[in-house]
Amino acid sequence: MTFVNLTQNSLSSLSDNITVPGYDRNRVTTGIVHIGPSAFFRGHLAVYVDDLLNQGATDLGICAVSLKTNNVSNALKSQDCLYTVVEQSAQGKQARVIGSVKEIIVARDNPQVVLQKMASPETKLVTMTVTQGGYYYKNGNLDFDHEDIKADLTKADEPSSTVGFIVKALEMRMQAGIKPFAVMSCDNLPNNSFVLRNVVLAYAAQKSPELRDWIANEVPFPSTMVDRIVPKTTPENVDQHKQEFGYGDAWPIYTESFRQLVIENVPAEFPFPDFSKAGALHTEDVGVFELMKIRLLNGTHMALGMIGRMAGYTYSHEAIRDPAIRSFIKGMMDEMTQTLNPVKGVDLEAYKATIITRLESEYMKDELARLARNGVDKMDSRFLSPLRDALSRQTPCERLVFAAASWIEYLKRAGPGFDIQDEKAVNGALPEKARASGSTGSAILANKDIFGSDLPSSRFFQAKFKGCLTRICNHPDNILEALQFPDNPEPANTPVPGVPAPAP
Repeated sequence: MTFVNLTQNSLSSLSDNITVPGYDRNRVTTGIVHIGPSAFFRGHLAVYVDDLLNQGATDLGICAVSLKTNNVSNALKSQDCLYTVVEQSAQGKQARVIGSVKEIIVARDNPQVVLQKMASPETKLVTMTVTQGGYYYKNGNLDFDHEDIKADLTKADEPSSTVGFIVKALEMRMQAGIKPFAVMSCDNLPNNSFVLRNVVLAYAAQKSPELRDWIANEVPFPSTMVDRIVPKTTPENVDQHKQEFGYGDAWPIYTESFRQLVIENVPAEFPFPDFSKAGALHTEDVGVFELMKIRLLNGTHMALGMIGRMAGYTYSHEAIRDPAIRSFIKGMMDEMTQTLNPVKGVDLEAYKATIITRLESEYMKDELARLARNGVDKMDSRFLSPLRDALSRQTPCERLVFAAASWIEYLKRAGPGFDIQDEKAVNGALPEKARASGSTGSAILANKDIFGSDLPSSRFFQAKFKGCLTRICNHPDNILEALQFPDNPEPANTPVPGVPAPAP
């Protein structure tokens, strides 16, 4: 059988069951620069933009910027930046070619080209998916000791960091008398654009007070809540795609049918895309949606990833179907729910049921190692912050404590054959420290950058944490044996010092 490869010219030869762009890509101009063309971006934000282009927008084409690697550029360049998103569900598979990405630039090779794109009056929005590390955020501030930041401040006209590119491009627009672009984070980071605004302003202040004030007064930084499971594309996906759909795609995206995007409102006079036309929600308060999602979905992901993997499973659907793990996850979600305030328009019980349904879908093949990665960056938002709220509200939190203790055991197992995918943990020798701590985890708990000083000083937390980690250590070959919890857990009875109970 002869297969065509995906290109602009081959679109007309694809099967009728493949949805292709219904607009003339040649008429689309670039209005969005996206930093970090991850699989998640290509399966999420780029799809929303593609919807808007299909509805008639012509000024929202995307210039995707890869800061250092050329993997995506090499894969999609010969495809005219086209790629396929395959939505999988029990109802079958729906393949759709996405045309919203107009070009891909590798910033390391072409920093001036990237800056010119961002500084162009046509660019109205700069978005990013660079994971937590791309914000250079440490202890509430920009990490001026990071080598990338130090290098960019020395050689600001050829930046290498996200922050450096944003500030330099905004400076160019200010000097040229051009209105600024909006800056929108699409990362799973609490208060994502608030964090981004802080590091941008801190960096800009090092260049000039005038630039810092101009950005503070003129540039919108809308926060977002984003949600869609987008697993890593495998070589098997590429081969499978060719056989199932009859054409070659070097990097198809296999995802779920569910997607969600909540965006903080931007002042009406600013030329911001109306993503609500593509199903997004614009709101005055993203925070309540974000907290709900980070705790109930992302916290569940990380706990399932660690415990499921240590139990010998590879994929999320395998782990969540284990009765012991499923019971634990549901119980932990119930504990999480008691740390949340009501979310207007959302039935939290229905939301949790949707999460379980998504996780148990065998079509996703979502790797547990991916769900559990980068624990150093995620521990606080996934487990420790909700723990603090549970202690303050005096609500049950034993499963949350167990999840935190599981991370210690997860660190211990790092090594050949068990990649924990956490560069910060490995570089900081946390696996070695966890092993040296035995069943106490003392060396990890003493890390104030992760656990702070409040939780380790809570007697209630100390007792529960020690009990959970001891149970885990007593069952090194079968963590499921440690998943034993009382039917009626006691509420936390020792609030964390200095942390007031949130308003009900």
